[in-house]
Amino acid sequence: MSNDRLKEMYPKVRIIRPEEFAKVQEAAKADNHGVFYPTHQVIKNGEIIGAFSAGVVVHWWMDSKKAKIRDSIFAMGVLEALLNQVGINDFKIMISDDSPYMQVMEDIGFTKGDNVNLFRKRG
Repeated sequence: MSNDRLKEMYPKVRIIRPEEFAKVQEAAKADNHGVFYPTHQVIKNGEIIGAFSAGVVVHWWMDSKKAKIRDSIFAMGVLEALLNQVGINDFKIMISDDSPYMQVMEDIGFTKGDNVNLFRKRG
């Protein structure tokens, strides 16, 4: 299989450099989404197709038009490996009620948690 074909099939996940932060936020906003303080971006064919914040509470965004389910599963595997590497084996992920992920989270190994309210404070 050619290198170009592999690039088309699988996304790349890498840390967001400070100078890339605004570009990642703009990509999410262009898809009518957002991601709180993302740490990693998901890139496919040179385009940002997603981002997530790696921590005990994960905020996740994958582009609704550009990302495929295979891309999301791949990126989720990378996220889990990153968290496991630093000893985080139990984490929560924020999912909005209208997200297509709501339908599959339990199928991919997540347990539905308690309903909570999310609060935000800007300094």
